[in-house]
Amino acid sequence: MTDKFVEQFELGVKPWVRPWDSLKCSGPQAPFNHPTTGQNYHGINVLILGMHPLAFQTGDPRFCSYAQAFQKGWQVKKGEKSATVFFTKKYAVRDREPGQDEAPNRCTSH
Repeated sequence: MTDKFVEQFELGVKPWVRPWDSLKCSGPQAPFNHPTTGQNYHGINVLILGMHPLAFQTGDPRFCSYAQAFQKGWQVKKGEKSATVFFTKKYAVRDREPGQDEAPNRCTSH
């Protein structure tokens, strides 16, 4: 992902700057997952999906995973390419018991 961002920066692209006139556009301006979860993307995922070619070519900022599309009965077009996004969630960490050598189990980003 870093190489992709650097490449775009070197081309003079600023992915956080809207290339369109917001007064002429209506609807959401950032990538979102409303079709399946009703949620907006956050953090680095906004930049990643905002730089996806389809976000510019179609003007449609809706994204979902293949599994989410499958659950809705939708079919992804043959030959379509995916975009990498990062899933994180909060987790609880237990303190180690006295004398315990191992760190507690932790979930990480997927």
